[in-house]
Amino acid sequence: MKSFIAGLCGATVLTAAAIAAQNETMVTITGCVEKATQPGAYVISHLTESVPDNGGRPLAAIYWLNTTKGLHDQIGHTIEVTGTVNAKGDRAQKGKVKAQADGITGQTKLAVETGLKKAEVVNTDIPVGTSGTVTKVEIERPVYTLHVKSMRMIDAACRTGS
Repeated sequence: MKSFIAGLCGATVLTAAAIAAQNETMVTITGCVEKATQPGAYVISHLTESVPDNGGRPLAAIYWLNTTKGLHDQIGHTIEVTGTVNAKGDRAQKGKVKAQADGITGQTKLAVETGLKKAEVVNTDIPVGTSGTVTKVEIERPVYTLHVKSMRMIDAACRTGS
């Protein structure tokens, strides 16, 4: 089975059409590496991204990294990944980000699904709802393959800001 990684973005404004005009766009994402429940899979949560010439607005996207090399050693760290996406090649692909929080048990589950690929983390600290309730959120996003050019740890801990 091929290993894969999911990176997901927070609430954002710009659509995938904004980068579709170029064949390849350089993207830098920053977030916390979490081990997924699926073997060889990881989720980069609390994601922020930087795309040149997008007016400082983040894209609403899911990124599948084309390699998992070196990610196991980065679990629990904040990393920065820079690479390229080909909007034309990834066009029309959609995925879902699903979050579910149980305020009674304290368990939070975050799942990223795109077609046959899925990555899920449990007990993440992503806030989803209010205490004492079960809250579900599902968001559809465009999906891009991020062809990794460089990856580096920028913090030995995950700083979520929550």
